[in-house]
Amino acid sequence: MSSKVSRRIKKITSRENEFDYLAVGHGKPLRDKNMILAYIEMAEKLLNRDAKGTYETTSIRRGWVYRENGLELWYKSKCRDKRADTST
Repeated sequence: MSSKVSRRIKKITSRENEFDYLAVGHGKPLRDKNMILAYIEMAEKLLNRDAKGTYETTSIRRGWVYRENGLELWYKSKCRDKRADTST
């Protein structure tokens, strides 16, 4: 993960007066825009090595994920290529 990710998340906050909620996934409910601040804190914890994620493999991706208060931040992750997956 790079500080570029943290900067990109912070950029959203500069336009927060233009929206009230965030749509954060397929079919998931709208979330309060203040969750951006929580993501910034999560990114900073990872960058400062105050937190560490776990390596996981899901049906759509594999990589490192850090979870806190119902939020998750994936980093160093890749989409899984089902064609190359011989484990299933």
